[in-house]
Amino acid sequence: MAAASFDKFYVWEGGVAGSAANKRKVSRAATGTGPTVVKLKSKKDGTVVSQMDVWVVWADGVPTPPTAALQAIPGGQVYAAVAGDRWRFVFTIQPSLIITGIASGDDVPDLRGDNKSKPPGSKKDYLKPSLGKGDTATAKWDLSRNLSVTVRNPRGILKGDLQAAVPIDALWQGQREATTDPIVSVTEPIMFPAGDAEGNDDPIVNPVDEHDVPYNQYSGDGLDHAIGQISSADTPMFTAVDSWCSAVDQTFAMEADFLEFARLELINDPLKIRAGQTWFRISDFKPWHHALKVKSAVLTLTPPTLGWGNNGSESTNGNINH
Repeated sequence: MAAASFDKFYVWEGGVAGSAANKRKVSRAATGTGPTVVKLKSKKDGTVVSQMDVWVVWADGVPTPPTAALQAIPGGQVYAAVAGDRWRFVFTIQPSLIITGIASGDDVPDLRGDNKSKPPGSKKDYLKPSLGKGDTATAKWDLSRNLSVTVRNPRGILKGDLQAAVPIDALWQGQREATTDPIVSVTEPIMFPAGDAEGNDDPIVNPVDEHDVPYNQYSGDGLDHAIGQISSADTPMFTAVDSWCSAVDQTFAMEADFLEFARLELINDPLKIRAGQTWFRISDFKPWHHALKVKSAVLTLTPPTLGWGNNGSESTNGNINH
């Protein structure tokens, strides 16, 4: 019905005014304790012609960095969180009734079970192709992660040397291949995906690194969470090899920026699957980073050896380059 005619016969209750009389909106901030009830009433006698229960769903995320400091392991210089001490992320879904209402028999949307459509980045390979695709999901509720990597190579270590020690081709795009090539000091071979609900650091791995069932309490795998929550974990690691050094005071860095987020699959029309309009981000992006920063020196080994020493490596909240 046209807006002009609509206004003669009907009146809204609940929600906020839309762009025309025959349209109604609900604030994205209206998570509340349950749905926002929007009623369409007859202007003549106040009869409720139609009622809509509109659920606004959101998830608040809390990242927890590793409690142990980064460690340098001589003879290859691996900087990473101590084994078994991982980054942890717990997202709490709001309103809680959309989860707890299933068990109590309330009239809530049933969003349990496996997802029916693939996530937005499901056709793209992970940076390690042996792990499959970089954007996966196994349930309607899902935690995912975006990754951007910046490589700082002011000495111009050759691409072939980098690949030989760390055989992940995606990391070394843009590096020079011969000593006659110009040095590219800073590259960003891996960038955040453009899609709002798309991940690129979310392969299926073993041991598991996320638990996406909010309808039950979960304990295990370092993924503990309460009812109404979903959780994930990660243990990033970068490597710098001593053979890359040719003199003292050279520097090298690999800086990974991450964005952790929650998303939800909603399908009310099979055509939406074909159009790829089924996944929606339901949280803020939670930024964190993991950076390997090294500087060459004569290491106090037996015999003394030229190698990398720590130069401010870190793993903490916030992004470095974004």
